[in-house]
Amino acid sequence: MELQTSKENEIAKLLRTLHISMHRNFNNSLEEMNLTIAQSEILFFLFRCSEQQEINQKDIERITHLTNPTVSGLLQRLEDKELIIRKVSKKDGRYRTIEVTEKALEIKQKMEKRGAEANEKLLEGISEEEQKELKRMITIMISNVCVDKEKLEQFAPGHGIFREHCRMQDTNEVDG
Repeated sequence: MELQTSKENEIAKLLRTLHISMHRNFNNSLEEMNLTIAQSEILFFLFRCSEQQEINQKDIERITHLTNPTVSGLLQRLEDKELIIRKVSKKDGRYRTIEVTEKALEIKQKMEKRGAEANEKLLEGISEEEQKELKRMITIMISNVCVDKEKLEQFAPGHGIFREHCRMQDTNEVDG
């Protein structure tokens, strides 16, 4: 079997470089708020869903596909920063729900702004038509390599990583 030095390999390298660069840039933009990408994703999930339903650690593990110890650590750091609180569930006393604090709500707008700025920078110089085509191609690539087709839905263009899991009463969603 011949080593792959083709355009496919070049594309994979470019995608990896893009991923690493985006990760670093977004982490840098969150640094002033003393947050990581993983912590911000959990906060965005809580901002979006906790008003509609009780959220517990198991929900976060299931939706993020992270292990119990990883989520425990992330939640502990968010709690130490006073961005979340854990309370006994009103529905089932065996569970502790996770809620955002006032302090978290105060930085929500700044987090959203940093995300929008990162997205603008990423798409700078790319037309609307090119963006649509890029979304289409990336969706195909994800579908080609995604082993679990159910998980594929969470990565569809226009959807944040947690959007599919919070559709309960939210009927105003649009793609893109």
